[in-house]
Amino acid sequence: MKEITRTNPFDAIYNGMTNKDTKWWYENPREFPVELHLELTNHCNLRCPFCPTGNRSMKREAGFMREDLFWGICTEAKEYDAALRLIRFGEPTLHVKCYDMIKMAKSIGLKVHMNTNGIDLDIKQLLGSGLDSLKVSIHNRLAFKSVKKLLKARGDSPTPFITVGQLDKEVEFFPPDRNKVKADAQEYGEVKDLKRGDRAPKRCYELYNRLSVNWDGKVVACCGSYNNQMYLGQLYKDTLKGIWDGENLNRYREMEQKGKLYNVPLCCKCARGHDES
Repeated sequence: MKEITRTNPFDAIYNGMTNKDTKWWYENPREFPVELHLELTNHCNLRCPFCPTGNRSMKREAGFMREDLFWGICTEAKEYDAALRLIRFGEPTLHVKCYDMIKMAKSIGLKVHMNTNGIDLDIKQLLGSGLDSLKVSIHNRLAFKSVKKLLKARGDSPTPFITVGQLDKEVEFFPPDRNKVKADAQEYGEVKDLKRGDRAPKRCYELYNRLSVNWDGKVVACCGSYNNQMYLGQLYKDTLKGIWDGENLNRYREMEQKGKLYNVPLCCKCARGHDES
C-alpha cells in the first residue's frame, strides 16, 4: 500500500505570520486576524501543574461557549477568510457540542484546528466532523492509547493532520513502543518558568496576526492571557473587526514597535522568551 503523505493545512498560515518583520505588519496592517484562538471551555479533566487551569492560578469564572456566540464568530471569520484554532485554557472535548461546533465551522468552509489532551476523544465523531488539524498533547497512557486508535481509524483519509506533542522525549509513563506511533508530526517541548519577569520579546507577531477569544466572549491580545490580561473588548458589545482595529490593540502595537513590551506585565513572562524573533 502506498504511504500517504500529509501536509499540515496550517503551515502556510504559521509561515505567513512571520515571513515579514513586525515593522512591515505595523505599516501594512491586516484587515482582520489571519487566525482566531477560541476557548470552547476553560474546564479541564486534567490537573497539569504547569497549566493555569491545573494549578488553579486561573481566577476567572469557568464555563462553556454558547453556540450563538460561536456561530457569530464563524460568520465574521468567514467574511475575512480567517482560520479557527480551538485551544486556550481548557479541554475542548468537554464541551457537549464540541464536534457539532466543528461541523458548524466546516459547513461554511472555515479551516479548523483543535488541541486536546486526548483522554475523552470520540473518534467516530471527530473523524466525521471534518476537522482539518489536531494536536494531541500526551500526558498519560490514556492519551497514548487514544492516539493509536485514532491513527488506525483514520486510515487513508487525508484529514485530520495529526500532531503528537509531549514535554520530554524520555517521559517515563510512555510504553516502550511509543516510537511506533507514526503521527504526521511530532513535537517536543519543555515547561517554561512563567514566574520569571525578564522574558519580554523583542518582536511580537501575535499583535498583527491573531486574536484570542475566551468562552464568554472576552477578547484578549495574547494567547497566554489566562486571567484576561491584555483585555481588548467583549463580543456581543463589539465585533472582532471593531476590536482588531480598536485603540486598545493599537496601543500594544505601538509599544511593540518602540521596544517597550517590557512595560506590559504579561509580556515580561512570555513563554517564547526575549530572544524570539
